[in-house]
Amino acid sequence: MLENQNVGANLGLSNAIDALTFGSLPDAFGIVKAKLQQVASNSDLFSQVFGDKANTAEILAVRSQWAIGDFSQLPSVQILSDANMFVADGGYDSSTNSIYLSDKIFSPNAAPIYSVFGAAGVLTEEIGHYLDRFGADTKGDEGEKFRDSVFGYVLSDAELNRINTEDDHSFINVNGQSVAVEMAAVSASTSSMQTAQNIGVLGSTSQIFTGSVGGSVNENYLKLRVTTPMLLKADLSGLTRNVNIRLFNEQGSLLQGSYNTGSATDSISRTLSAGIYYLNMYREKTGEVVVALPGANVTNYSLNLSTTRSIILPPSTTPVSTAPPSLPPGGVGAIPTPFVRVTSPNGGNSVVRGGVANITYQDNIAENVRIDLHKGGSFYRRITASTPSTGSFAWSVPSDVVANGVSGVPNWVSLGTDYTIRVQSVTNSSVFDSSDRNFSITGKASYDLLGVVSVNPNTAV
Repeated sequence: MLENQNVGANLGLSNAIDALTFGSLPDAFGIVKAKLQQVASNSDLFSQVFGDKANTAEILAVRSQWAIGDFSQLPSVQILSDANMFVADGGYDSSTNSIYLSDKIFSPNAAPIYSVFGAAGVLTEEIGHYLDRFGADTKGDEGEKFRDSVFGYVLSDAELNRINTEDDHSFINVNGQSVAVEMAAVSASTSSMQTAQNIGVLGSTSQIFTGSVGGSVNENYLKLRVTTPMLLKADLSGLTRNVNIRLFNEQGSLLQGSYNTGSATDSISRTLSAGIYYLNMYREKTGEVVVALPGANVTNYSLNLSTTRSIILPPSTTPVSTAPPSLPPGGVGAIPTPFVRVTSPNGGNSVVRGGVANITYQDNIAENVRIDLHKGGSFYRRITASTPSTGSFAWSVPSDVVANGVSGVPNWVSLGTDYTIRVQSVTNSSVFDSSDRNFSITGKASYDLLGVVSVNPNTAV
């Protein structure tokens, strides 16, 4: 049974923990619950993941409960600090029947909670590891295979071979004790990096790369090298289906991602030091209507890479001008004027109260940014007082009317059509930008919760 603590605004967090960090937990649980109930009757899916074990009485009983919306048998869930999870984003301990999640998958720069690489995907993978407890350990990473199957991913032969031969065991730190787990890790796999298309050293000239993903090929990787510090801009466009982009370092750790939905352009803007990096373009099918026609779920893409050489200057007392209307020239040696430019929501669109809105912006500053919500041209709510200027922020649009236990300020936002987003440097108030036009906040019923969750007060941050 899941532990008897409240979720969402009533998480029962210690005073040292920011409750807003975990505000998306109810949505993650609701998404996973819906997906598990949807696949509960799919015998082929369970057989493909677990083989003959799928027909054991234990797994059949769990599936029967899921089919009627009963999730009382699932493990307890605890959130630990990323430092105590080491390389894992999630882990399942069969000895205590517990799932552990890293707090970093709920951070503003993490993948959207609904996506295969977000909190819902990590939780689904660990539930796959939980199912595998019934009988001998399935060879490879059955949790990842279960996650991909539940999220509707068609795995290529190369991906299946990697998953079937992967060792998913690791160790995490729980209350000072080393605990063995089967883990989930949102990182670039070794095989993906080894087979990535090598595009060589990035220079000062813009480059365009084209490709396609979908069908049997879910993702592509590009390997690139940076020899001097520079600002990299990567724009992914020309889409007919939803494709997202992620940036990894040489060790395969996620640095930044852009997760716009539909055919909208995804953009990454990040200053890189000298080293090896990987760009990953992948099909995100969550929330799409999958068309059962050959090639219907495949999309072409165009990836435009441009760079501006970074020059580190000593602090200046001269005021910095407000953001220019367009990016500064990207010639080698150019000293860009500091700027921020909001790209989404930028007017004419809407976000859902109780959902997650991906705030995106372009900038060339190193300091953190502050993000505010304005209504009718005036300040309305502080979304975040300070967050790294990575170009995107996953905003859990509040839907509850309970005061935030940390600040005492109500979490809710009113429905309306006169909202704008303002992104501003935390160190220079003259470097800012706002949405060009108003956007709307629309209503949404709250998700039913999958269960309840606990945050380990000794290790979560």
